[in-house]
Amino acid sequence: MIELTGPQNANLARMLYSFMLKSATAQVWIRVPINKPGRSETDPWEWWNTLRGTSNSEKRMNLALVVDNEAVEESRLERWLGEPVKVLILSTNVFLVNKKNYPVLPRTVQNTVKRFFPMRCQFIIEGRGGTGHDVR
Repeated sequence: MIELTGPQNANLARMLYSFMLKSATAQVWIRVPINKPGRSETDPWEWWNTLRGTSNSEKRMNLALVVDNEAVEESRLERWLGEPVKVLILSTNVFLVNKKNYPVLPRTVQNTVKRFFPMRCQFIIEGRGGTGHDVR
């Protein structure tokens, strides 16, 4: 899994494409935030689109989308739903605790996650658990 943190990924795309040409079975998951992180001026979908285009739209490059607490705009969500999303990554910080002390997702995150169900995505839950130990 390789994380994209900004729009400048031309060299990474060339390296990934070269690597995948040498290995017939290699697959790469590209970790991308679903929403704009912090002060970023560009949409992470643009980062992904540029990387994919620069690596000749290699079919063995798949998306690992990082879902946060923010609601995802419908137009942005529609773009992501058209991509080869293999996994949704949820931090333990995204979860709330309900009245019975069970972890639950906020409605905005639930709605986003539900939209990806037809794609049969996998899920990764990462971060600190209730016991203080890292969960992954």
